[in-house]
Amino acid sequence: MPTYRAYLMSPLARILEGHWIEAESDEEAFARARGLCRADAPRVELWLRDRRVGVITRDAPQPGDNGGSPA
Repeated sequence: MPTYRAYLMSPLARILEGHWIEAESDEEAFARARGLCRADAPRVELWLRDRRVGVITRDAPQPGDNGGSPA
């Protein structure tokens, strides 16, 4: 099972925390990472090794670098 890394980002784009997420797919990892957003960390970046899977904001998810859904 792939292990993803979710980075909680401050409003100033600094990493506040990192979390491991084990998931079978990008979509599953993205769904799990959504719950990590909070007031002091309004943005979460989800990575699998050296590939950014997506960015999630407290207001709305913004998956992947492909402008659509998680790849």
